[in-house]
Amino acid sequence: MKELITTKKVTLFIFSYDYAEFLESCLESCKRELDDQIGWVVVETGKTENTQKIVSEFELNNGISIDYLRLSPDTSTLRALQILANNFHHEFSVLISADDAFGIGYGDALRSELLSLDQIPVVVNFSHIICDDLLNPIKLRQPHWSTKVKKNKFLLSMGNPGNTAGVLLPWRQVQKLFVEGQVPDILIEDYWLWWKLLDSTKFKNNLNGQVLYRKHRGSISRAKTNRKYAYSLGYISALPIYMNRLIHYKAIGVILIPRWIIRLHFSVWRDYLQGYSESLRAK
Repeated sequence: MKELITTKKVTLFIFSYDYAEFLESCLESCKRELDDQIGWVVVETGKTENTQKIVSEFELNNGISIDYLRLSPDTSTLRALQILANNFHHEFSVLISADDAFGIGYGDALRSELLSLDQIPVVVNFSHIICDDLLNPIKLRQPHWSTKVKKNKFLLSMGNPGNTAGVLLPWRQVQKLFVEGQVPDILIEDYWLWWKLLDSTKFKNNLNGQVLYRKHRGSISRAKTNRKYAYSLGYISALPIYMNRLIHYKAIGVILIPRWIIRLHFSVWRDYLQGYSESLRAK
């Protein structure tokens, strides 16, 4: 892939994994909430759809320049980020899946955050409105990071205190992650990202900007027989053990085994335990 160097301060990455049916709705929300100071990139994995055509027509009809990248099918989000980290150079990035959308007010919240950031790298998580297929709201999920690293490790051991969709990332810190270490073959990328960034980066909650998070038939959380998903759950349930020296954090990691394994069909338990084991051996 040819190296792409954007002149924009912020680059928006829209990930489409068999989500062409939702892409136009996502792009419309981007147009409404974001200004022309942000670069747009649509990253397609999964099966070949008409994603590129949708992007081209949207560019033509709205006068917006969008880079389109086609990656190998089944490329995980983490591996896609690794490829992007090697080819895009900017200060910040915003991530969103093509089946989600920005809510009204997200753009103002994002601009406010960009104006207030200092020299210390910061990850900014925004509120999620959990929606159905048609983006009708179901419930609100707000990020709840602490200002203390130790507390954040505890929170991440118990669950996930942040939201990936719409997240503002300090891109240079993300690039360092992929230069310094091996990227695991997991689908649930935010746990790994948060763990790796906790010691070097501040985490911040923004409750003003909202992202519409669509729960639909393709949601990976429903894939009880998905072997890759089982492996990923195993990997992230072992992260508290791997990432923390304190015994009570390690105990939490063990507690997560029955908590998450119960969500899987018995036929994929082996893959769960394989992911668990490989996380413990991670360097």
